[in-house]
Amino acid sequence: MKLSIIIPAYNEENYLPATLDSIEAALTDDAEIIVVDNQSTDATRDIAAARGADVITETEHNIGKVRNTGAGAASGDVLVFIDADTLVRPGIFEKVVDAMSDERCLGGSAAVEYEPIEHRTLIRWFMKLYPIFGALTMSSQSSACLSSIA
Repeated sequence: MKLSIIIPAYNEENYLPATLDSIEAALTDDAEIIVVDNQSTDATRDIAAARGADVITETEHNIGKVRNTGAGAASGDVLVFIDADTLVRPGIFEKVVDAMSDERCLGGSAAVEYEPIEHRTLIRWFMKLYPIFGALTMSSQSSACLSSIA
């Protein structure tokens, strides 16, 4: 099963190298990496190309449109969307392949971890309370498969 890893990017030269490093370290199966450059004015595009990613352009500044442009260029069996400032852990792509190998699985999500937030009290409290609120409303991040209703 081939994965298409799609990374929307706008002026991400400071984060993209670490994101690509973590993706490459976690990949064990067939995959393509697509960076969708959203008219960056920094070295984002050059960094992505130098690292071997397929780089395409989307001029409209709308994250949904940027992701859809990446999806349209993808040739994989499964689309994986990762933000340009996100680090992935080894083993995550194997879990994606395992989940998507079940024909009842249509998609899913994976929980992420965030860097500590020091000087923004409201955001820090939100990040601590979100898992509790999410569990109560059944909207928390999880690695669960979304399956069809049949």
